[in-house]
Amino acid sequence: MAEPGEETAGTLMTSPAVIVQPDMTVSEAAWHVALSCLKRVSVVETDGRLVETAHRHALLDALLEVDATLGEGVRGRIRHVLSEAADTVEATVQRGPARLRGSVTSDEGARLLAEVKGFDPVGDVIDEPTVRDG
Repeated sequence: MAEPGEETAGTLMTSPAVIVQPDMTVSEAAWHVALSCLKRVSVVETDGRLVETAHRHALLDALLEVDATLGEGVRGRIRHVLSEAADTVEATVQRGPARLRGSVTSDEGARLLAEVKGFDPVGDVIDEPTVRDG
């Protein structure tokens, strides 16, 4: 163990180094940083060249922005399928999956599920609407 004041950067760094690659999605990078309990992470090309340093707060802010944008896209599909009855279903997107809650007929539910699952950026759909007569 090094004497006080004689530690090197190498003795203080995480080993092995925790890195993300530039082609990782914001979601993947944010989870990688969060699970590693780091405040920042190096973005490194496959050849080992440092691209930049990404801060956890920037990744999480970007992730929240992505969720908000995806949520709007999902709500647009709900309006497309349900028209005037669109306010009977609530949609939230958090870290990828879309969660649907509300009240639909069985026909509406099937059409809605197919429409939201067909929305490519959404990773998965958690379908929780209750089926009503009609």
